[in-house]
Amino acid sequence: MHTQAGDDLSGIARRRLVVVAVDGYRDEREGFRDAIAEQVTRITTWLADPALGEDRRFEVVPVEDPLHTVGDLRDFLREAKLSEAAYEDAVVVYITGHGLCRQAGRHYLTLPKTHPERLLSTAFPTSELITAVLDSEAEHVLVLVDSCHSGVLRAELSTLLQDLSKERRRHVGIAVVTAGDHEDQPQVGSFTRRVALAWERMNDESAGYTSSHLSFAEWEQLLHEVGLADGVEKDLIDAEWIMPHSRRHQLSACLPNPRYKPSGTAVDPALRQLVLEHGDLEFWRERASGRVSGDDVGWYFSGRTKPMRRLVDFLRDGEGVLIVTGAAGSGKSALLARLVTLTAPAFAEDASYAALIARIPGELRPEPGSVDAAVLARNKSSRAVVDDLLTALGGTPAAKGTPLQALFKRTTERAAELSRPVTVIIDALDEAEDPLACVNDVILPLARLTAPVGETAVRLLLGIRSSPVTSHSSGADLRDERADDLLQRLTAALKAEGAVPEPLRTDGPDCEADIAAYAVALLSGPEDSPYKDADDEAVEATARVIAKAVAPSFLDAQIATDQLRTAETRQDLTEEGWLHRLADGTSSLLREDVRGVAAATGVPADLLVAALRATALAQGFGLPWGEIWPAVTAALAANPHGPARPADPEREPTAPGGEAPETADLADHAVRTLRSSRLTGYLATASEDGRTVYRPVHQRLTDLLQAGHEWLLGAPDAPPPAPTTPDDRQCHRAGRCPCDRHRSPRGIGAPGSSAPGTSLHPAPLPAPRAGRRPPDRPTRSRRTARAGDLRHPARPAVPAAAHRRSRARRTHSGRADRAVPRRQHSPPLPPRQHPLPPERTRRDAGRGP
Repeated sequence: MHTQAGDDLSGIARRRLVVVAVDGYRDEREGFRDAIAEQVTRITTWLADPALGEDRRFEVVPVEDPLHTVGDLRDFLREAKLSEAAYEDAVVVYITGHGLCRQAGRHYLTLPKTHPERLLSTAFPTSELITAVLDSEAEHVLVLVDSCHSGVLRAELSTLLQDLSKERRRHVGIAVVTAGDHEDQPQVGSFTRRVALAWERMNDESAGYTSSHLSFAEWEQLLHEVGLADGVEKDLIDAEWIMPHSRRHQLSACLPNPRYKPSGTAVDPALRQLVLEHGDLEFWRERASGRVSGDDVGWYFSGRTKPMRRLVDFLRDGEGVLIVTGAAGSGKSALLARLVTLTAPAFAEDASYAALIARIPGELRPEPGSVDAAVLARNKSSRAVVDDLLTALGGTPAAKGTPLQALFKRTTERAAELSRPVTVIIDALDEAEDPLACVNDVILPLARLTAPVGETAVRLLLGIRSSPVTSHSSGADLRDERADDLLQRLTAALKAEGAVPEPLRTDGPDCEADIAAYAVALLSGPEDSPYKDADDEAVEATARVIAKAVAPSFLDAQIATDQLRTAETRQDLTEEGWLHRLADGTSSLLREDVRGVAAATGVPADLLVAALRATALAQGFGLPWGEIWPAVTAALAANPHGPARPADPEREPTAPGGEAPETADLADHAVRTLRSSRLTGYLATASEDGRTVYRPVHQRLTDLLQAGHEWLLGAPDAPPPAPTTPDDRQCHRAGRCPCDRHRSPRGIGAPGSSAPGTSLHPAPLPAPRAGRRPPDRPTRSRRTARAGDLRHPARPAVPAAAHRRSRARRTHSGRADRAVPRRQHSPPLPPRQHPLPPERTRRDAGRGP
């Protein structure tokens, strides 16, 4: 079970940090008071940090007057009103000072006037303070006891907590953590040092937490990890959890994530399933703007007038299916992203983009709200795509039941509300976990869906890759026979349903001019670009050379242009080496960047390449950092890398902060170098299971990195590998991806899949429109080997042979591993096979093979 990033903590009205810090003892050592103050500072630095914002920062309730006697402490607690904390409160209590326990096994917090032989009357029972807040109505409570022998509270509280209500004892939002066990006498500052290290780790990008808060389970793991150095326990007191007995993955309002950046823009329901970063529109904006990286704030989308006009016209009065297709890197996703972004009401209402929107001609500006659901199919099962669509349309995916029936019902309701077809965008269909299953289980049922009045209920915009049909001077080999076969089958199946699709190609003759316009915008964008103050003719000449060399690939144009605009001087357009790299496209451009970063930082090139390849081998949305990315990087490198050693004895590698990583793991340092250098532009980030994950920015890069890596480390003129075939990928997977060993319990696999062998019971399809082939009658449900797929019980429109599943593998731990995406290791598809053989009648179509 994983943290639910959507856990709602917005109902918390008040957050208080109550600090009970006792000093001023008669026999205290010199500097004790300063040490206690430092402990308190470490806690307040985290929880009371103004950067957390008003909705997450805690109000500090300190002791105003010195605590000398039990009466002083009782007066303070009476004013703090811990037992009166309301349900919508979040309360953290930090207790520090000398502690004692006697034969009765009771823990006492001592005060300056405590008599060692009269604890009952001159010392304060720590459990009394704890139970006061635990017995309140506060939904979120965390008590930290930083005192000697505080571990004895485990036995003491186990009896006292029986007097709480049954509901309160089982409440998962309250916790008590002590500094060590009952025999431990922690050094002053030891416990808060562990807490401070955990705070520092949360602030580090490698932790990757994307939620606004952490769960108790995550914080417990974090406290454990920061107490280790090279696998050996540091000299820090342990954090002992008194309660709850089992830490859950539910977010706690007592554990704010300092790295979390709240979104300034509301999330449109239609885009909710495509929000991969920070819960806002950045995913679509980054692609719609043509940015090179997430740090770039420019807006470079240029040209593309004809395809954009076609898309806008389709949203205004189109129906049926429009397929956006073209060669790898030709800007399919960028077009759809621009369309989705401009139709998002939150974007249209954002004042910071008002001037930008005003400059867009009316015929290229879609109406806000005209896209009802937009889903990215990459690495997803058909079940996951259905769940995403249902959520985007305002429905709630159920753990059990028939998701197709729920989607049909919600879609027809939405069509009735709008009095028009529901507009659905599904991008990267060819990159789905099983594209054919997605066609059969999602696309075709939606295409045949009708509204109550008999009209089409859905109009579909689909993004799918295909081989170029126009010859360009670059002569780039961008053929993709598998994608072509999928496109052919999809088109034939839609025609059989009476929904003749319209194609919109992104790699036509006009794309070279569009690429040039995009390159001009990129070159002159940054203030420090050598082309910023250049005359228009020089910029346009450079852009034309780039466009002619890389067309139809906008991806290659982006990489090449970014290299030029971050250089110190302008590029000589006649340099043969540069022209050769342009002609080679992505492979040579990436190789040049790897060589440059390795030379500038001293990090071995093989480690940089291994760090890149690790993200290409991950499934799902990408690879998390933490311990996993460095471990996979080290496993992929030619030799195991231990403590950091410079590639050149005369030169130490430089870490992002300027220091040499003398004790840091070199693989982790390579990952950090990758993220802090220009190579980070080759990566995209996403959020999965509450953690940031990383993947190549484009599927073409993924294919190149999966095919091999020697070409990145060889001579400048070494040829890149041939694109991987399904058989090649099968061989690769048979050798097991190193990242399989580092998966979390739920795995890095495609989200949305349930347990293997689950039976799915699709609902009967609605009645067809007049003149259409009636949908197949459901018989009984078929069990599938892949639980994420929604197999219609009737014979699928795409041949059943193409839907064969491989058996789930078993890992060394004995658990079933998710099968590898079908796109990557299904056998090659036979060409030009009609979805339904002509000799089969409609009556036969409902039978099995």
